Amino acid sequence: MKRIIVLVGPPGVGKSTLVKLAKEKGYYAVDIEEIHNEAKLLLSHLQGEEYKKVLSEEMDKRIEQLVNEAPEGISIFGAGGYGSHFPIEKIEKVLLLPPKEIAESRFRERDKNDPVKKAQNHDFERIYEGFVHLWQSGERKYHRVIQTTGTPEETLKELVKPSLD
Repeated sequence: MKRIIVLVGPPGVGKSTLVKLAKEKGYYAVDIEEIHNEAKLLLSHLQGEEYKKVLSEEMDKRIEQLVNEAPEGISIFGAGGYGSHFPIEKIEKVLLLPPKEIAESRFRERDKNDPVKKAQNHDFERIYEGFVHLWQSGERKYHRVIQTTGTPEETLKELVKPSLD
């Protein structure tokens, strides 16, 4: 049986770290941010609204393909900003949400050597609060919420525990 776990959450919560660790532990794991970056390069000849439309369509197709190709057992996807592009009926969506101070510290430390991401640091609070609002208001449904305050190994162990659904 396939169990597809999609990780969502603000920057600095550990999505990419968990995907990398899951790969090391033998799980089928994909960081959608990497797929997004590849698609952006392939479509860099487009501009404006056409670029956005084609990129969104390409990501939808690629995500559907990855979900369909996922092997039996547990598959883990770090969704980045693409959590809503996954077919909800086929996945277990997990919100990773440490306390804001921890996420912000991780985010700023991670991106301190990347000038583009460093310039986006001012958006952290807005993005974090947006995830909290969507979760608490019920506008976005998550199968589980995991506080990522432990080690990546502890979080992965919690993540792959049998679901109650």
